Amino acid sequence: MNRNLPDSLISDEIVREYETLNNSYRSPPRYDDFEDNVRINKDDLISQLRRENIKFLNRNKILMNKLDNFENNFEKEMKERDDEINSIDNDNTILKKENYNLLKENNDLKNENLDFRNEIFDLETTICDLKSEMEDLRNAIQHLKESNSKMAETISEKENSYWFTKYFYGN
Repeated sequence: MNRNLPDSLISDEIVREYETLNNSYRSPPRYDDFEDNVRINKDDLISQLRRENIKFLNRNKILMNKLDNFENNFEKEMKERDDEINSIDNDNTILKKENYNLLKENNDLKNENLDFRNEIFDLETTICDLKSEMEDLRNAIQHLKESNSKMAETISEKENSYWFTKYFYGN
């Protein structure tokens, strides 16, 4: 079969009509109704082709509308996704900055904590030294009290013996 139209545009009925028309040319002609038959088949074929063409155009228009809708929706969705990705990237950048700042603050606090620990250690060492010095001073005070007490006794004895001697011996 020799057709000039694509397969999608030709329905089965049109193909049968076309083949019938072709077969009528191959069969021995009957000249009395040949022209009427060809004209009727040709008119029917043209009419059917026009109907099929209209159906095809309508289907094509519907598909084109669907394609346009898809493209519009696709562009809108892609823009929304791009906006969402940009928003997420911005949030990610902000979170990275916050994380960096928190890590820096954490390191600063660790260093400050270490400084405080060193200061506490130094203060504890100073306290121990002061307690030791205070104990030494207490011992020294105790020793001075004992020495003072002995001196007072000695002075008191000397005074008593001076008065005793002066009183009894008269010097």
